[in-house]
Amino acid sequence: MDKKDFADIYNSFSQDVMNVAFFYTRNKDDAQDVTMDVFYHLMKKNPNVKDIKSYLLKETMRKSIDFYRRNKRDRYVHVEEEYFVSNDSYQEEIDTNLVRSLPKKYLSVITLFYVEELKISEIAKLLNISDSAVKKRLQRGRDMLEEKLKHE
Repeated sequence: MDKKDFADIYNSFSQDVMNVAFFYTRNKDDAQDVTMDVFYHLMKKNPNVKDIKSYLLKETMRKSIDFYRRNKRDRYVHVEEEYFVSNDSYQEEIDTNLVRSLPKKYLSVITLFYVEELKISEIAKLLNISDSAVKKRLQRGRDMLEEKLKHE
């Protein structure tokens, strides 16, 4: 992979990778570290994959979880309310703490569907599960969020 190809990939997908990393790490600086790690890994390994976005998002989820586990013992940080900025600079306020309280398997699907705006078939391919499993996890995740909102 030459520098131009890498730059194009970075410019196209860095915000998506950053959003997914932030959802898992819950900290902007940590998400930036994970993002740089994902792109360093891409540059170093130069994998031969057809769908680079799926590859990057899957690596981001793995590296974010690893990063969180590695640093879990050292964390006693108050999580600030932060916001995502989409690629078109439209800011949308969301209750990240409520969404983050979901179990990981629902959080992954909700994040990929609503934040990354992937199709159900793309999510299924990325997570190596069936389309119906993605739909069910989305439904259960929404139901859990609805219940939590009722209690607030």
